[in-house]
Amino acid sequence: GVVTDVADSAGEASGRNGNNENSQSGQQQQSTQFQVLIRFRDKDPQFRPGMTVTAQIETEYRTNVLTVPLACVTTRPMRPAASATPDPAGKTNGPPAHAAPAHAAPPKPTDVVFVVQGDRVKAAPVKIGICDDTYWEITGGLTNGEKIITGGYLAVDRDLQDGSKIKATPAGAAPAAKP
Repeated sequence: GVVTDVADSAGEASGRNGNNENSQSGQQQQSTQFQVLIRFRDKDPQFRPGMTVTAQIETEYRTNVLTVPLACVTTRPMRPAASATPDPAGKTNGPPAHAAPAHAAPPKPTDVVFVVQGDRVKAAPVKIGICDDTYWEITGGLTNGEKIITGGYLAVDRDLQDGSKIKATPAGAAPAAKP
């Protein structure tokens, strides 16, 4: 984020470095305390290493973006799809064209959401952007209107696999009781 205001331990705002002290007016403000390292553009003898200060930090904010609940995004190891090269007679010609060597490193985890496809789910790789305390911004891999699986951590992260069979429940409705 960008520091928009800094005050020393006495609480006196500095308004230094061309920062706009009122950039968050009209926005909902939350107070959270955490340790950060701040580098000033211009040296100021008033501030010294190790001092405690109060700072207002302007974080990135976007509107009109595709978002999904945090619990919908999980990670799965994804390998590139391997496909065999067909010969002109329609037979496969040897091993898959992009098959990974037997000694290849395990695939890196990829962010995915589970997209509903009939009575099954498909793990769809997504690109995530910024998030807040409730939603992830999706910058790629999902289009507006696609139905995705929502649920608790265990359901989405542990239980679901690519191709799992599902029974859809309307949003807000209680799931059917197990016999």
